[in-house]
Amino acid sequence: MKRFTTKDKIGIAFIVVSIFVVLSFGYIAYDRNKKSLYDPNTLCPLVIPYETTVVIIDKSDPWQRRDSLKIKRLLHHKMKNLKTYERLTIKVIEPNSWNETEVKTYFDMCNPGRQANPLYQNPKRILKKYQENFQKPLDKILHTLMQPKKSNSSPLLETLQDTLEFSESSNLKIILISDLLEYTEGGYNFYSHIPSPRQIIEEFSFPQNKLKVLSVEYIMRKHHRKKIYKALKFFKRFTKELGGQFKSQKLLQCK
Repeated sequence: MKRFTTKDKIGIAFIVVSIFVVLSFGYIAYDRNKKSLYDPNTLCPLVIPYETTVVIIDKSDPWQRRDSLKIKRLLHHKMKNLKTYERLTIKVIEPNSWNETEVKTYFDMCNPGRQANPLYQNPKRILKKYQENFQKPLDKILHTLMQPKKSNSSPLLETLQDTLEFSESSNLKIILISDLLEYTEGGYNFYSHIPSPRQIIEEFSFPQNKLKVLSVEYIMRKHHRKKIYKALKFFKRFTKELGGQFKSQKLLQCK
């Protein structure tokens, strides 16, 4: 049996390393091409999974200018901490031109990312895509969102149900900015009575195990302090019933 010389071993090692390098670059090119397939309207990838964060802003009661700036800073913080390809949806509960309450989606995009791999990506092009298609549109929308408005109802439960029911994601993170006092004409009125979470879940047919996290950034109103604390307990139990994690913190103190 012929023994390999040192020269033969070096040659074999060179071939193995060359094959590994070629396969590595082939995989990188394949992975890059796969990730480049995205929906042009949302920038969301078509073939790889992504997380979704939905922000629901309840503008049924107006707030002051200083409060608007605080909400804007919160949303900027959330935006900067999004993962690459994570989807951000912003919904607002507000009155329309006929003074009827509606839920409008102002923003619905995936974060394209602003960091590039210099080995196979153009950093300037990646940053420009992030700024032009994600950051600037969001900044413009946030300015519009902060304008004070007031509506006659707060359909929080319906908005949460629609969000969970129609979302493509199976692990939703929801951020709710509200005083938490549900009120709809002919429906539930948290000012007078807060039902059990199980009753609400069954009546609205909330999907189970789809809510990953419900983060409540609550607006404390002095005249309704006790009711808001009761509503907080409701949403905590409500989240647990749906199999999610509950978080809360006071965002604003209003009249």
